[in-house]
Amino acid sequence: MSEYREGTWATVEQERREYQRHATTLRVQMFRSDTKPLSARTASLSLGGLHIECDRHQAQLIAPPGGSGQPAAGRQFTVRILSVPNQSESKTLTVTTDVTEIVPLADDVYRVGLRIDRFYGKSRQVLEDYLNSLRQAEE
Repeated sequence: MSEYREGTWATVEQERREYQRHATTLRVQMFRSDTKPLSARTASLSLGGLHIECDRHQAQLIAPPGGSGQPAAGRQFTVRILSVPNQSESKTLTVTTDVTEIVPLADDVYRVGLRIDRFYGKSRQVLEDYLNSLRQAEE
């Protein structure tokens, strides 16, 4: 299994060494000028990216099928991660992402890998705080 990162393909294991992924379910909205907003849920999340789960129709809107089986290079989405627990309130994070992979998991269920390209506002700090709280809960 591989992910596209900064001009090279890297395995998911290599990406995990750089940023620890945490299994978590949060609502997301994905935006792109040529598609309607898409709603999905995270399957995992890290400072470097996220996996979402969606149905076949959404997966095809995210990365239309092509000959290589890999998403088209440069396919970017603005993603809002909704209701991220942050101390006593919930925050919304906004990031720009690149599609790195689409993997069929089961009948009509797909996992989409998204690499975070850019954080907006205080989104990085909110995400760091949330991931730290998950790490502490795991210990």
